[in-house]
Amino acid sequence: MVLDRDSRSSRGCRVQAVGSGAQAESELQTDGIPEIIVSDFRHGETMHGLDLVSSFRSLRDHPIPACWISGDFNPQLMNQAKLHNLTPLAKPVRPAKLRNFYVIC
Repeated sequence: MVLDRDSRSSRGCRVQAVGSGAQAESELQTDGIPEIIVSDFRHGETMHGLDLVSSFRSLRDHPIPACWISGDFNPQLMNQAKLHNLTPLAKPVRPAKLRNFYVIC
């Protein structure tokens, strides 16, 4: 599942691109558990990718591998990523980085 308002390419993978928490929740109910979650860090002014990933993981009985994409890598955000067991990826993300994340998962 890609949690981003501006997903452009699936690169051969089945992608559920969503732009909001409500839309993502609906996709989870309809299409089931994704293999991985790729989330933008910011989703508008009030929602963050860390919050969305945590809420989706809480709905399932097993962890879902997830990464978040951001151009902001201050130490506080890096600590949050570690606490949530997220892999941070810097914008712009090259396709090879996403493939590597998927292979590692």
